[in-house]
Amino acid sequence: MQRDLQKRWQGLDSTKDRFVLQQPSQLLKQHRIRSKEMIHLMVQAYRLGIQGFSGKFSSANEKLLTLNPMNILSRGYSIAYREPDGKIIRDPKDLKKGSL
Repeated sequence: MQRDLQKRWQGLDSTKDRFVLQQPSQLLKQHRIRSKEMIHLMVQAYRLGIQGFSGKFSSANEKLLTLNPMNILSRGYSIAYREPDGKIIRDPKDLKKGSL
């Protein structure tokens, strides 16, 4: 019993001598600094993620714009129709020699 009590007193003495208990304001200051650093890192990661997504979105948008039928026609392409029935010519095999 006496030994157990003595060990506990020694443990209490060593705890009392620790830096944290001597200056708790320093510990709080360190935690605040670390919290600010972590917030800064999270904001940076978020911005990088948004920039990456924005780049991918822009690339996909450009590809879609090139496939837009109105944009294709604005580049000088046309839709050819057969004269007798007005059907769209989808394959050159649908044409007869001299039909144009």
